[in-house]
Amino acid sequence: MGWTYYNATHYNNKGVIDRKKEVIELFTENGKNGSWKPLKVSQVGSTIYAAVERTRPDGIRFVFGVVVLTNLNNKDYYNFGYKDMDETEGPGYYDCPLSIIKLLTPTDDECANQWRKKCIDNYYKNKEKKNNPDSLNNLPIGSQITFHHWNGYDVKLVKRTYHCPKVIWTDGCYRYKTKDIERHGYEIVSRGTIK
Repeated sequence: MGWTYYNATHYNNKGVIDRKKEVIELFTENGKNGSWKPLKVSQVGSTIYAAVERTRPDGIRFVFGVVVLTNLNNKDYYNFGYKDMDETEGPGYYDCPLSIIKLLTPTDDECANQWRKKCIDNYYKNKEKKNNPDSLNNLPIGSQITFHHWNGYDVKLVKRTYHCPKVIWTDGCYRYKTKDIERHGYEIVSRGTIK
């Protein structure tokens, strides 16, 4: 499925489109074919995760996970775009909060169960990273690392502030993304002194 764009109806007090409210409205329905309603909605970056309760006309109720990618385009009348996927489609986004996963009812669908497991694994991996003093985010400003660059070379990087409070890893010429450094590996050379 592709993206759908329309004119947004929900804005926050700063005049910015409220992505969560737009998604809540998309997944709220009461009709002759039963009802849908989001039980919990969470935003991670521009991605919305939701536990949606579906009640069929015969009264059978189940809760499933939904991932909604969102995009804002304030230069167009159709300024809110979304692409929704439920957990049975095997969405490749795994930052769903544990509080949403806990609301989902059991399922026999293999894709849904794999997605749930990857989200749980990702949650504990991120929690471990937050508590690890050697993770890139926890190293103080001025720390130096050796980054195993994808071209086969080792690059010395320093953690610096850039237009405070933004933090970057740089070799003096280029900036490197934390996720790229973590993916390819690094070794700590020295710890900085600025917290």
